[in-house]
Amino acid sequence: MRHVMASRRAHRFVRVDDVRLHFLEWESQGSVVVCLPGITANASSFSGIGDALSEQHRVLAIDIRGRGRSDLTSDGYDVAQHALDVAGILSALGIRQVNVVGWSLGAKIGLALAASRPGLVDRLA
Repeated sequence: MRHVMASRRAHRFVRVDDVRLHFLEWESQGSVVVCLPGITANASSFSGIGDALSEQHRVLAIDIRGRGRSDLTSDGYDVAQHALDVAGILSALGIRQVNVVGWSLGAKIGLALAASRPGLVDRLA
């Protein structure tokens, strides 16, 4: 049995186009993995995955707008806007390439991100 030590994760915020977006970050060396939850979930859904992946990857689990600790807005809940929000977070952090993990709405956002910024997304899962 392999023992996984929980790494330190931090709550972070980035403002993208006047919307305060929250994400959990596990700092580590290696490639960046962005975790995008389904419509009724939030970043904390990836706590176990983040702990495990952070042994070899920097992990960001994002609260899309209106979920978790991210701002609730009157509009901007379409897949394309969520993808722009994620791209804005990554740009603010100076991240140039990511692997995306997502389910349900999160998977759709990952696909939209890859389609709109093909050089940014290396892999989708």
